[in-house]
Amino acid sequence: ADFDVLLTEFRELLKNAEVQAAFAMEFDELYVDEFQDSGRVDFEIYELLPVMRKFMVGDPDQSIYGFRGADVSGI
Repeated sequence: ADFDVLLTEFRELLKNAEVQAAFAMEFDELYVDEFQDSGRVDFEIYELLPVMRKFMVGDPDQSIYGFRGADVSGI
């Protein structure tokens, strides 16, 4: 499977209540660096993760992954 398929499958797994519960017990915080290089599926994964404190950092002037679907408008 290529990376895009792995991301899509992981996003679908996160919609499962049991998987959500497992992640909720493991992590208190989420830190995402280089957020400007995140695409729609990445953002949906960040939103689905049951983590109380989320912090994303990025620089729209350094976005280099537009060809992979990165969207700097999310910053």
